[in-house]
Amino acid sequence: MNRKLLIFLVAILSVGLGFWIGTIKSAVDEKFNVINDVITSSHDPLSDSVAVAEAVSTFITAFNNFDWPTFRAAFDDDATMFHPQWENAKRIRGRKEIEATWLKIFSEFNDPNDTTTLDITPRDINIQIYGQTAVVTFQLGDGLKSLGRRTVVMIRRREGWKIAHIHASRLNGGE
Repeated sequence: MNRKLLIFLVAILSVGLGFWIGTIKSAVDEKFNVINDVITSSHDPLSDSVAVAEAVSTFITAFNNFDWPTFRAAFDDDATMFHPQWENAKRIRGRKEIEATWLKIFSEFNDPNDTTTLDITPRDINIQIYGQTAVVTFQLGDGLKSLGRRTVVMIRRREGWKIAHIHASRLNGGE
Protein backbone atom coordinates (compact mmCIF):
# COMPACT_ATOMS: atom_id res chain seq x y z
CA MET A 1 0.00 0.00 0.00
CA ASN A 2 1.20 3.47 -0.82
CA ARG A 3 2.76 5.16 2.23
CA LYS A 4 0.91 8.47 1.63
CA LEU A 5 -2.38 6.62 1.39
CA LEU A 6 -1.64 4.75 4.62
CA ILE A 7 -0.80 8.01 6.45
CA PHE A 8 -3.98 9.60 5.06
CA LEU A 9 -6.16 6.68 6.24
CA VAL A 10 -4.59 6.71 9.72
CA ALA A 11 -5.21 10.47 9.96
CA ILE A 12 -8.85 10.09 8.88
CA LEU A 13 -9.42 7.27 11.37
CA SER A 14 -7.78 9.28 14.17
CA VAL A 15 -9.95 12.32 13.51
CA GLY A 16 -13.08 10.18 13.22
CA LEU A 17 -12.29 8.25 16.39
CA GLY A 18 -11.53 11.50 18.26
CA PHE A 19 -14.85 12.99 17.11
CA TRP A 20 -16.72 9.83 18.10
CA ILE A 21 -15.11 9.73 21.57
CA GLY A 22 -15.81 13.46 22.04
CA THR A 23 -19.47 12.96 21.09
CA ILE A 24 -19.90 10.08 23.54
CA LYS A 25 -18.14 12.00 26.32
CA SER A 26 -20.38 15.02 25.70
CA ALA A 27 -23.54 12.88 25.84
CA VAL A 28 -22.39 11.18 29.04
CA ASP A 29 -21.48 14.52 30.64
CA GLU A 30 -24.88 15.95 29.71
CA LYS A 31 -26.83 12.94 30.98
CA PHE A 32 -24.96 12.75 34.27
CA ASN A 33 -24.36 16.44 34.97
CA VAL A 34 -25.68 15.95 38.49
CA ILE A 35 -22.65 13.78 39.37
CA ASN A 36 -20.47 16.88 39.71
CA ASP A 37 -22.92 18.31 42.23
CA VAL A 38 -22.81 15.05 44.18
CA ILE A 39 -19.03 14.97 44.34
CA THR A 40 -18.51 18.64 45.18
CA SER A 41 -21.32 19.20 47.65
CA SER A 42 -21.94 17.99 51.14
CA HIS A 43 -25.33 18.05 52.76
CA ASP A 44 -26.54 17.86 56.29
CA PRO A 45 -28.49 14.60 56.80
CA LEU A 46 -30.95 16.30 59.17
CA SER A 47 -31.77 19.11 56.74
CA ASP A 48 -31.98 16.54 53.92
CA SER A 49 -34.49 14.51 55.94
CA VAL A 50 -36.57 17.63 56.54
CA ALA A 51 -36.42 18.58 52.85
CA VAL A 52 -37.45 15.05 51.80
CA ALA A 53 -40.30 15.02 54.34
CA GLU A 54 -41.49 18.38 52.98
CA ALA A 55 -41.32 17.12 49.37
CA VAL A 56 -43.34 14.00 50.22
CA SER A 57 -45.83 16.07 52.22
CA THR A 58 -46.25 18.48 49.29
CA PHE A 59 -46.83 15.51 46.96
CA ILE A 60 -49.43 13.90 49.25
CA THR A 61 -51.22 17.22 49.84
CA ALA A 62 -51.35 17.77 46.06
CA PHE A 63 -52.69 14.23 45.62
CA ASN A 64 -55.34 14.71 48.33
CA ASN A 65 -56.48 17.96 46.67
CA PHE A 66 -56.08 16.80 43.04
CA ASP A 67 -53.68 19.69 42.44
CA TRP A 68 -52.33 18.50 39.09
CA PRO A 69 -49.52 21.07 38.54
CA THR A 70 -48.00 20.42 41.99
CA PHE A 71 -48.60 16.66 41.78
CA ARG A 72 -46.91 16.23 38.40
CA ALA A 73 -44.00 18.51 39.37
CA ALA A 74 -43.10 16.05 42.16
CA PHE A 75 -41.89 13.44 39.61
CA ASP A 76 -38.51 13.30 37.90
CA ASP A 77 -38.72 13.01 34.11
CA ASP A 78 -37.28 9.47 34.19
CA ALA A 79 -39.40 8.25 37.12
CA THR A 80 -40.89 4.75 37.24
CA MET A 81 -43.80 3.31 39.17
CA PHE A 82 -45.39 0.03 40.19
CA HIS A 83 -49.10 0.67 40.72
CA PRO A 84 -51.17 -1.54 43.08
CA GLN A 85 -54.15 -2.01 40.74
CA TRP A 86 -54.21 -5.15 38.61
CA GLU A 87 -55.10 -3.30 35.41
CA ASN A 88 -51.85 -1.34 35.82
CA ALA A 89 -49.74 -4.35 36.85
CA LYS A 90 -46.66 -3.38 34.88
CA ARG A 91 -43.73 -1.04 35.29
CA ILE A 92 -44.84 2.43 34.29
CA ARG A 93 -41.90 4.37 32.83
CA GLY A 94 -41.26 8.06 32.38
CA ARG A 95 -43.27 11.20 32.91
CA LYS A 96 -45.56 10.62 29.91
CA GLU A 97 -46.71 7.13 31.02
CA ILE A 98 -46.96 8.12 34.68
CA GLU A 99 -49.11 11.15 33.89
CA ALA A 100 -51.35 9.19 31.52
CA THR A 101 -51.88 6.51 34.19
CA TRP A 102 -52.79 8.98 36.93
CA LEU A 103 -55.11 10.97 34.67
CA LYS A 104 -56.88 7.77 33.60
CA ILE A 105 -57.42 6.57 37.19
CA PHE A 106 -58.28 9.94 38.73
CA SER A 107 -60.42 12.02 36.40
CA GLU A 108 -60.62 14.58 39.22
CA PHE A 109 -57.19 15.86 38.10
CA ASN A 110 -58.80 16.93 34.80
CA ASP A 111 -61.76 18.84 36.26
CA PRO A 112 -60.89 22.11 38.03
CA ASN A 113 -64.53 22.41 39.20
CA ASP A 114 -64.48 19.04 40.96
CA THR A 115 -64.15 19.60 44.70
CA THR A 116 -63.51 15.95 45.55
CA THR A 117 -60.64 15.39 47.95
CA LEU A 118 -58.85 12.32 49.26
CA ASP A 119 -57.67 11.54 52.76
CA ILE A 120 -54.30 9.88 52.20
CA THR A 121 -52.73 9.79 55.64
CA PRO A 122 -49.35 8.07 55.81
CA ARG A 123 -48.52 6.11 58.97
CA ASP A 124 -45.23 4.72 60.23
CA ILE A 125 -43.16 6.99 57.98
CA ASN A 126 -39.48 6.14 57.63
CA ILE A 127 -36.95 8.30 55.77
CA GLN A 128 -33.48 7.02 54.88
CA ILE A 129 -30.94 9.32 53.23
CA TYR A 130 -28.12 7.92 51.07
CA GLY A 131 -26.30 10.95 49.72
CA GLN A 132 -28.32 12.21 46.74
CA THR A 133 -30.98 9.50 47.16
CA ALA A 134 -33.69 9.07 49.77
CA VAL A 135 -35.97 6.12 50.45
CA VAL A 136 -39.29 6.96 52.07
CA THR A 137 -41.57 4.16 53.26
CA PHE A 138 -44.97 4.38 54.89
CA GLN A 139 -48.24 2.55 55.33
CA LEU A 140 -51.83 3.47 54.55
CA GLY A 141 -55.06 2.18 56.04
CA ASP A 142 -56.08 0.73 59.36
CA GLY A 143 -54.06 -2.48 59.05
CA LEU A 144 -57.03 -4.56 60.20
CA LYS A 145 -58.64 -5.62 56.92
CA SER A 146 -56.25 -4.04 54.46
CA LEU A 147 -52.92 -2.35 54.42
CA GLY A 148 -51.33 -0.18 51.76
CA ARG A 149 -47.56 0.05 51.61
CA ARG A 150 -45.61 2.67 49.74
CA THR A 151 -41.94 3.02 48.93
CA VAL A 152 -40.96 6.33 47.38
CA VAL A 153 -37.41 6.68 46.09
CA MET A 154 -36.39 10.30 45.75
CA ILE A 155 -33.37 11.91 44.15
CA ARG A 156 -31.90 15.33 44.71
CA ARG A 157 -32.06 17.57 41.68
CA ARG A 158 -31.05 21.21 41.37
CA GLU A 159 -34.68 22.24 41.87
CA GLY A 160 -35.15 19.98 44.93
CA TRP A 161 -36.06 16.40 45.79
CA LYS A 162 -37.99 14.58 43.03
CA ILE A 163 -39.71 11.21 42.92
CA ALA A 164 -37.61 8.70 40.98
CA HIS A 165 -39.76 5.66 41.77
CA ILE A 166 -42.94 4.72 43.60
CA HIS A 167 -43.72 1.15 44.54
CA ALA A 168 -47.30 0.83 45.76
CA SER A 169 -48.76 -2.39 47.11
CA ARG A 170 -51.94 -3.40 48.86
CA LEU A 171 -52.48 -6.31 51.20
CA ASN A 172 -55.94 -7.62 51.88
CA GLY A 173 -56.78 -10.05 54.64
CA GLY A 174 -57.35 -10.15 58.34
CA GLU A 175 -60.84 -10.70 59.63
